[in-house]
Amino acid sequence: AAELKLALQQLQTRMADVESADVEALKASVQQLEQRLADVETIATTTSNAVAVMDAPAGSSAHSKASDTAAAALPVALSSLQARLQEAEAQLAKLAASQKEAKDIAKAAAAAAQAANAAATAAAPAPSLATDVDRLSGDMSATQLQMKEVGKHVGGVEQQLKAIEALVNSLNVRVADVETTQQEASSASAPVAA
Repeated sequence: AAELKLALQQLQTRMADVESADVEALKASVQQLEQRLADVETIATTTSNAVAVMDAPAGSSAHSKASDTAAAALPVALSSLQARLQEAEAQLAKLAASQKEAKDIAKAAAAAAQAANAAATAAAPAPSLATDVDRLSGDMSATQLQMKEVGKHVGGVEQQLKAIEALVNSLNVRVADVETTQQEASSASAPVAA
């Protein structure tokens, strides 16, 4: 009973440490993603402005200048978008690892609760063991509460994963749009070069 109680205490301590670290990591990830999203929006706006300038009449000096500007700006914008996409994917991988660890802890907590339940059931109802059984029951209740909290945390991580997956998909779309615009800019500038 003493060994089981010690194992339960160690498990609860580990769960609390991991949960605290995960919360801080999630906050940092959200802040980083907000910064990256702002960067992407700036790049998209710059690219859109360059394409708008390209609407100048073909063969004019304005058209030539717009083509040169777009040809120079689009590769930079594409490179920046790809870098942001890689950063978002890295954050997604970190959150996936965090989710796995949280689930592993939940499984360990469930196993500890089952072991405590089995020990309490197998214990003889002698007066000398009554105190130990009561303590084990209290540990079981505390562990079950910890399991519920871990379950909530896992759900929160899953929501963060879905949000980041949506951002990654959005970034993929933006990269495709920039590539298309770059091809159109190259095609538009070809007659001027000739």
